[in-house]
Amino acid sequence: MGEGWGDFHSLMFIAKADDINITGNDKFQKAYGSGTFVEDFYYGIRCVPYSTNKEVNPLSFRHITENAGADVGISPTSVASPHAAGEIWATMLWESYVALINEHGFEEAQNRMANYLVAGYKLTAIAPLYTEARDAILAAAYAADTKDYELILGAFAKRGMGLGAVAPDRFSDDLTGVVESDKMELASFNLKEVAIDANYNGAELGFCSNDGIVDKGETAILTVSITNTGSKMLTGTQAQLTVVSDHDVTFENDGLVTFADTMPFSTATSSPLKFTLNESGTAENLEIEVSFPELSADDEIVEAATEKVTYSVNMAFEDKQPVGAQTMDNMEVARASLFDLKENVMIGGDLAKGTQSMAADDNVAFFNSFGFELGEQTMFLQNNDFQSDVAIETKGFDIGFAGDFEVSFWHFYRIENEWDGGVVEISVNDGSRVDVTEMGGTFNRGYDGPLIENDSQAIQERDTFTGNNINQDNVYGNYETINFGSELNGNRAKLRFRLSSDGAVGDLGWWIDNLTFNNVTTPIFCSNWWRCCRM
Repeated sequence: MGEGWGDFHSLMFIAKADDINITGNDKFQKAYGSGTFVEDFYYGIRCVPYSTNKEVNPLSFRHITENAGADVGISPTSVASPHAAGEIWATMLWESYVALINEHGFEEAQNRMANYLVAGYKLTAIAPLYTEARDAILAAAYAADTKDYELILGAFAKRGMGLGAVAPDRFSDDLTGVVESDKMELASFNLKEVAIDANYNGAELGFCSNDGIVDKGETAILTVSITNTGSKMLTGTQAQLTVVSDHDVTFENDGLVTFADTMPFSTATSSPLKFTLNESGTAENLEIEVSFPELSADDEIVEAATEKVTYSVNMAFEDKQPVGAQTMDNMEVARASLFDLKENVMIGGDLAKGTQSMAADDNVAFFNSFGFELGEQTMFLQNNDFQSDVAIETKGFDIGFAGDFEVSFWHFYRIENEWDGGVVEISVNDGSRVDVTEMGGTFNRGYDGPLIENDSQAIQERDTFTGNNINQDNVYGNYETINFGSELNGNRAKLRFRLSSDGAVGDLGWWIDNLTFNNVTTPIFCSNWWRCCRM
């Protein structure tokens, strides 16, 4: 779609108010080319010129798919190149612009379209579906002028992306799965989110361990959020929550929630619904199905698809006490490591959730071939190809007086060189998190150098781990030690590993293992079977 946005930007500069005086262009229906200064003046650099005349430009939503186009006599779409799929997006934007020109006149339409385009950018999700980008522009228009909303929706519907159209999966390699629609009226909604508050504490029911995990016998609350993706107000919409895993759970109101009236493009969140986990084994996954019953038989509402959500429950960890002022996580117990090093998504939203994972694949065996003794798995942070800023963070711990405070770990990274990077940061006595070097920490190897200036990079121009740490002997990875000396002794601290990615292109990521703290007096890590207090 970026190619399409780029083409449309150029078209807004190419088209002039006086073009209405061109013979046969009284409705701005003639052909307009993009990039004509390097290619054919009629076609420009695309397979067909931009035009609202479907005999000149027959492109429709379905033509974003790999090898599509034979039905309208154009060369097959190649998804490996962004140009063809982007051309179809630009065609829809051009249709929208021309519709506004014919309604408001050129200058007024130009201002309105620019405003809707910029507002749409702000509302567009990261790595958007075609339909999400469409909805962002429609929402901007709807908020300003419902007549313009109808004009722009009509433009999208003309090209197969009306209400009810289905876009390919977000990271599809061939953009298959398109379902076209020419509808301009539809009652429909999607499930946006199911949120759990495991730390609910009511007057009579609630948590007993307050560790962010629902344990056996505890009560938590769930909320369900939906988004109106149609053109009509939704009234009385309901969701039904049902446990599908083998767990004994009691839902308030038998798991049924009802939403308030929801306008188009608005999101509604249910009232909190209590549920109690009556019985569960240790460290199991509770699976809940969220379905949306019809309000009446054969009604015209297109309900959201049934989805399932999964939560880890009854984790039951205990604190691992330091031994000789030292504590270590070798990452061999995945659930414990993911509990100890909590993912914190600072930029990237839902798309960046899961940047942290446990790696137990052939890569780990390869790293072990260099003699690192990493066991069977490591922690892993993905170097995303979209703007994100994600950290994995320890809980607070006390630094002792038994010599120097040190943190050591093994790691291997392959991160987009000079554009993305990883850093280690520390907070002392609940102060701001800063790079460990700002608090006196010295590395035995250290960072590779600064990232370039880049406004889409949260840690631009900071020294980071970037590129890779393959040494001259072709060894992948190394042990790193950060020595703080004795300056922080007697203080309380929190540590985190932070990987920040800019708005385009990624690489593999950052593997971390055998994380060890020396000169600490309180637990940082957990072991299985009892409870662990996280503060």
